[in-house]
Amino acid sequence: MSFPTLNLKIATVALSAAALLATSPTTAIAEPETRDHGQRVTLSIQAPAGLPLGQTIPVADLWKYGVPKSQIDRIARGEQPDPASSPSNGEVKGWPDRYNSIEEWNDVDNWASHMRLGWWDGGDRGFGLEKIEQKHNLDTRIARAVTQRPRGYWVGSPEKNPENGEAFEYFGNFVKIDCSPIACLPFPSIDTEEVRVVHDFRRLSDGRPFGVVTAYCTGKTVCPDWVKESYTP
Repeated sequence: MSFPTLNLKIATVALSAAALLATSPTTAIAEPETRDHGQRVTLSIQAPAGLPLGQTIPVADLWKYGVPKSQIDRIARGEQPDPASSPSNGEVKGWPDRYNSIEEWNDVDNWASHMRLGWWDGGDRGFGLEKIEQKHNLDTRIARAVTQRPRGYWVGSPEKNPENGEAFEYFGNFVKIDCSPIACLPFPSIDTEEVRVVHDFRRLSDGRPFGVVTAYCTGKTVCPDWVKESYTP
């Protein structure tokens, strides 16, 4: 008389085990995938030589590329960092003189360098910040970064080449990177850009160099927004 009760208990245990096996793997796989997806973030940086070829960057080392600690902490928590901002934006509106000084710095060889307000005619003529911002979607901060740390800087052979007269050209690379809370990897090469900056060192009557003539992404008239938003050392 006890056999039916025993068989019913065995069947109930087997059914419960089958239900557990049917539901547990789905939960175990889907939950980490959802959590990991939320942790991955993107940002862009000025890239040293070799980085676009696949160099991994620990999140803790992003300070080397100019990412502040507050933003590194956000990445480590799986939060999207803010893009880098430019101190020049919004400071020159209404200035009437195209030769007005915007910012001064020293380039990779410690040469006095300069950005002037400049102008742009809507076509090919112009120079300085007005042309760089309005035509090429760049700014003083990016131009300064390329002249201070041009491509090759990290390996001891910075690319600063005579261009014309007293002008020199500089090249810098910028790259988008994809970060987990632990490490970052560069995006494919389609998300890298080369920036060319031309600086004229002729002295004008105010004693300063003529300054940045132009800065742009090679092969493009308008740089992608993410280049201007890149962190720089």
